[in-house]
Amino acid sequence: ECINEMKVLCLVGMGGIGKTTITKAILVDIKDIYNALCFVECMESGVDCFTTSCNILEQFKIKSQSSDLKEAQEMLKSFLAKNKTILVFDNVKNQSQIEDVLIDDIFASNGSTLVATTQDSKAIEHCGKKSCKINIKELDEETRMKFFITHSCGQENLSNELVEVGKKIVRVCNGLLLNLKVIGAFLKENKRLRCWDNYKIWKLLRVSFDNLKDRKKKMFLDICCFFCSDGCSSLTSLPNELGNLTSLTIFDISWCSSLILLPNKFDNLTSLTTLNMKKCSSLKLLPNEFGNLTSLTTLNM
Repeated sequence: ECINEMKVLCLVGMGGIGKTTITKAILVDIKDIYNALCFVECMESGVDCFTTSCNILEQFKIKSQSSDLKEAQEMLKSFLAKNKTILVFDNVKNQSQIEDVLIDDIFASNGSTLVATTQDSKAIEHCGKKSCKINIKELDEETRMKFFITHSCGQENLSNELVEVGKKIVRVCNGLLLNLKVIGAFLKENKRLRCWDNYKIWKLLRVSFDNLKDRKKKMFLDICCFFCSDGCSSLTSLPNELGNLTSLTIFDISWCSSLILLPNKFDNLTSLTTLNMKKCSSLKLLPNEFGNLTSLTTLNM
């Protein structure tokens, strides 16, 4: 269908619901019917059209170097005219992020496909005549549970003592695959009821996470991965980048028994209201600027 025209597929849904996961799965399934594919992550700011165009050319393995945007667009136009391609623009904030790179007549009538994901349907209102917009909805509870078990236990089933609290965690994540994936990875090495029963903390952390800008969300997830790979009991320090999470309201480092120091910029967390440092037995000193945490109302040590 639409084989002789450029096809546009738009995936719309709230952040973390699985648009990117679905898109990457689509690429794996259909890549063999295209000559080339490209995945563009639309950043909130700081990336211009020329940089994006060069990124696409690089993914298409075009070795020639372009000196400006016009030349890059001409090179891209020439490639697309000769190849059936699939291009993905992930996390689109406004349609100009696509249009400024892919000028009006850049696609040939050769069955190429454009895929765009966005949280705001208005950002891609005019995708073209041959477009299909899909609203990504939450997974059903059974599928969410299977997804959570995959990331928290691998191929194993949950032990009897963890089944009920596991269901509570899945409900708290509200169907967001990103939350399930991150929390599942965190709990994978901590299959104790005490750790899993702390799901209420994650509910509050999710509120803080949702209010972060994209750059800070990525930074936060990097820190989560840091915890997951290292394990709290052997953690001796925290990354200084933690101080950039100025919207963070709750921070729990309890039972980090080997933690020696807090990061230098910890006092930048001016929105922090709750800090749990219970059983941080190796932590001897607090930053001199600790008093700058003016929003702090709860401190557990």
